[in-house]
Amino acid sequence: MLISLMSIKHKVNKWWEQQHLQTSYVNSINPFPLFFNLPKVSEKLLAENFSIIKTEINALYHASKTNKKYGFQIEYTTINYRKIGAQKLPIAIYFETQEDLLKYLGKTQIFNQFCQYFDETKKTLPQLITLLQDQPKIMMDNLENWSQILRVCQYFLQNPLPNVYLRQLDIVGVDTKFIEKNFKTLKLLLDTLLPESHRLADINTLSHHGFERRFGLRHPESLIRFRFLDNQLIPLDFPVCDCALPISEFTQINIPARRVFITENKINGLSFPNIKQAIVIFGLGYGITSLTKIQWLKQKEIYYWGDLDSHGFAILSQLRSYFPQTKSLLMDEPTWKKFLHLCVTEPKNQRCTATLPNLKAPEQTLYQKLQSRAELNKPSRLEQERIPFNYCLAHIQQIQYDAIEQGSF
Repeated sequence: MLISLMSIKHKVNKWWEQQHLQTSYVNSINPFPLFFNLPKVSEKLLAENFSIIKTEINALYHASKTNKKYGFQIEYTTINYRKIGAQKLPIAIYFETQEDLLKYLGKTQIFNQFCQYFDETKKTLPQLITLLQDQPKIMMDNLENWSQILRVCQYFLQNPLPNVYLRQLDIVGVDTKFIEKNFKTLKLLLDTLLPESHRLADINTLSHHGFERRFGLRHPESLIRFRFLDNQLIPLDFPVCDCALPISEFTQINIPARRVFITENKINGLSFPNIKQAIVIFGLGYGITSLTKIQWLKQKEIYYWGDLDSHGFAILSQLRSYFPQTKSLLMDEPTWKKFLHLCVTEPKNQRCTATLPNLKAPEQTLYQKLQSRAELNKPSRLEQERIPFNYCLAHIQQIQYDAIEQGSF
């Protein structure tokens, strides 16, 4: 096919999908008549396919507005070929009006709805118009939900930093799940709509309840799970050994422990041996950043026990940036070498390759060795749970023995 009705439809559809018509509308531009060029036909091609091309031209004519009362018109020109003489050929199709284009594409209803919502937005929330003029796709991609989206925007304008949970927002026709599904769009609109005093400028990500934090909503806090390793530390009116508290509450209790062990692995935390004047915090991973709010940890001896891999050292370095006194536990080269046969490969596309400024010299050396082995696709990652428990127990208890000798118990 040289002059294909299907390829013409595809070309016009592509123009629509790129939202040129919506852009024209919101910027008060009239793109009509709207032209689309057709392929040029050489004399050789016409001579070899004369009957086929004439059939295609005839089909094009019957599909045009001349016969259907809507759709495209055809622009012709006469070309004088050297051998076959003058031939009248179509060189473009064009739409005289917006109505012709929309009927041809079957988009009349959806475009009318777009125009209606844009005009309503212009009246009710004119602060958004510049954004929508630059990016009409925002509205077009959310056309079915635009009324609800505007209601959410108006709520935050009228109730800045509301300090309630999503579940408590009283917005007609809008529920918690709707807002959660539209976090990205709502953030973009609210960032444009709200003054800086009505949002937290230093929170730009949607992860870790970023939407709620940015716009002053309450959200479920991360829990800090910990165990008392010394029964003498357990409050008499709260005889519980294994606890999980929201960060805000954990921040307030200032446990009178002298030592705080932190480990990624949950089972290690649950099986941690009893140690005088100590607690163990476990199961945080990179969520360890939540500990930065806990000021009383600055006065404690801190031991971090992570996987012997790139991410374990990254978390250790991160933790030291908050609490420089942090010591590593079982993250040394002798341990790594002793159980090298238990190591697994750390995939290149998953490992941390960042510079870690807070590692001590022996840790930095080991971190580089792990990187080198990983580059060669050799097993380098020693996970905590692969180390025999008795070996771990001996090293943990040694901390207590050393402390007793130094008189720090």
